[in-house]
Amino acid sequence: GYRIGQIAKCSNDELRALQAKSMPCREAIKQLTKPADFIAAARKTLDTYDADKLRCVLHHALDTLGHRLTLREVIGPLIALTGEEWRDGNLGEAQEHLHTAVVRDFLAASVPGADVPVNAPEMIICTPAGTAHELGALLVSATARDLGWRVTYLGAGLPAPESAKAATARRVRVVALSVV
Repeated sequence: GYRIGQIAKCSNDELRALQAKSMPCREAIKQLTKPADFIAAARKTLDTYDADKLRCVLHHALDTLGHRLTLREVIGPLIALTGEEWRDGNLGEAQEHLHTAVVRDFLAASVPGADVPVNAPEMIICTPAGTAHELGALLVSATARDLGWRVTYLGAGLPAPESAKAATARRVRVVALSVV
């Protein structure tokens, strides 16, 4: 919500103050430093259906741990934990949907500072027809982008002939299918 001209003139302390003001929940979670801490805090947000705080926890993990470690040590285990807790009846459907929506948005965001070269290898990622759960595919997509791949994400529930058509048109090296 700030113009670049305003931001460019700010000192580091002023930038931190603006960041704290724009995400007040960061103060409450600034003591989190380890992947297990972030997972526990993220899980706790589901008890109160607090999507904003879940976003805040995930972005604080990203700032603290970096992109690759956040994907591998926080997001992946959090997806597994949430699925297990939903399956075991410890989370309601609305809580699982909230988790999915926030994590989907987080994973769909581009990798900070990553400019993929035009000649980078390309992959297509999707889930096959009949598979609606796409967080695994999105996790692979975010990881591949982080590793320098050009990713064409086609979403969930795609029939095989359609993914083959896209792969042929894009001349990709890899087609990744995520199944539960």
